[in-house]
Amino acid sequence: MNKSELNDAIKSFDLSLYKLIFKETEKKRQDFVSHFTIGHICKMDIDEYVEGKKKSANVFCYALEHTLGAYGLIKGGSARKFGIYYSQKQSNYVITQNWNYGTPEESFKHLRDALVELIIAGENDDIDTIRQSLFSPMFKGKILAAYFPEKYLSVFSEEYLDYYIHRLDLDHKVTHETDIIEKRQILVDFRNSNSAMSKWPLHAFAHFLYDKYPGCPKESEDIGGYFEAADFASGDFVSVDDKIEVSGHGKGDYVAQQKNRAKLGERGEYVVMQYEIDKLKRLKMRKKPMHQSLKDDSLGYDILSYAEDETPIYIEVKSTNLPSKDFYIYLTANELATALKYGDNYHVYIVFNPNAARPAILDWGNPFLGKDKVALMPVHYKIHLRKR
Repeated sequence: MNKSELNDAIKSFDLSLYKLIFKETEKKRQDFVSHFTIGHICKMDIDEYVEGKKKSANVFCYALEHTLGAYGLIKGGSARKFGIYYSQKQSNYVITQNWNYGTPEESFKHLRDALVELIIAGENDDIDTIRQSLFSPMFKGKILAAYFPEKYLSVFSEEYLDYYIHRLDLDHKVTHETDIIEKRQILVDFRNSNSAMSKWPLHAFAHFLYDKYPGCPKESEDIGGYFEAADFASGDFVSVDDKIEVSGHGKGDYVAQQKNRAKLGERGEYVVMQYEIDKLKRLKMRKKPMHQSLKDDSLGYDILSYAEDETPIYIEVKSTNLPSKDFYIYLTANELATALKYGDNYHVYIVFNPNAARPAILDWGNPFLGKDKVALMPVHYKIHLRKR
């Protein structure tokens, strides 16, 4: 993107309107850091930290994810990103591998100490300590942006960072060794080098990147309210024509439609496989995802992969070209049973526009654990005919 286009975008960005809109958001952020001081965190108990028990601005994880949602979204994934959370279904605390020290209380002590260490490191620009912290990159980024909004950019998805870096012609600053922390800093340095943008609050720059310039990828236009929670599959995907064939009588050729749906599903699974391969590489895991449905389509999921703490996740892939504000998917009884069996380890990935050159992927988690997440509607019935 050339300098003239950038300058035009900067001039069109209404900073006064931004400050008006985010005035209440900034107040919530200040309330959060005033409440969760280092001293308070050192004394807080596990229920003041975990999501799953209470929905309150005085619960650390709930406040970061929901109350401060306008300060950068970390929704879309499982609660495992918090290290410890409370499962309503299991009626107990769930502890991920990185933080498991036996009991929930002992595990939380270690996590709490690490949280204090991270915040102190953020204040002191101690990048090595930040990098070594065992918190997930997304959660770590949100914590730092909440406490130090003028130091750490509130963009938490590495795919988004890569996209912005590319559109701002900063690819030459990135190597295979560049991690997510350094990618954020590349964008911060770019903002600081611009005389106009350097005067903006850093979060205004993040808002500018997302909303104004360089704009959302074309493939995101139909994914509506889910855009902020979705990632874009990296890789050089080739666009595929997915038109429905029509018979000579003007009616849809339903055999052809069924074939096209199957191709759409296959393409979605391929996109997710590439996405998971890239994800595990970034996490420097030796483990690799496995495309299980190619070997056995009776398992109730398509892909076996791993979360950041190396916990297995069972991914069911659903592909759609419908707008996300009102899309629907088909689910078999076996898939539903598998979702209930694996609980928080089961994930539904929605692939929007899988045939596009840059598909969008939404990790929906397990939407079948909560009563209000999805509406199940029977559309097929199995009928047994018996002779009299």
